[in-house]
Amino acid sequence: KEEVDFGSLREKIGDKYIILFKSHYFISNYIDLNKYKDFVYNVSDYDDINDLYIISDLLITDYSSVFFDYANLKKPILFYMYDLDEYKTKLRDFYINLNELPGPVVKTQKQLEKEIDNISNYKKEYLKKYKEFNKKYNYLNDGKSSKRFIEECMK
Repeated sequence: KEEVDFGSLREKIGDKYIILFKSHYFISNYIDLNKYKDFVYNVSDYDDINDLYIISDLLITDYSSVFFDYANLKKPILFYMYDLDEYKTKLRDFYINLNELPGPVVKTQKQLEKEIDNISNYKKEYLKKYKEFNKKYNYLNDGKSSKRFIEECMK
């Protein structure tokens, strides 16, 4: 298994980025990020993830469904699936085809760092996939959802 190496990330991107780290609540109390102070901020206890979406420049996720909501912002998404083969064969399969994801699936730290470094080219490479993804999964986000909600409430 190759999990995230925050030390390597700090060395490669620490002059351009900080990381807001939000872990699953099952493990948030077991992670010590003190040695990455001023680079990795543990925001696992922050209640409203939508605030974190808005202030972020990109999302790095694994198998979490957070990317469905984040995709509405049309910001870059990287899928860091370092244990993809094990996850798929031993744990469970996926609800959607990985080819539909609106961003690259990376399996190694080196690939992750390369994609972060190449993030300025993200829109060119993934614009079509992003549009297709949002058309299929976020089609109700069309600027008229509040109107539909009010109309439904008034019935």
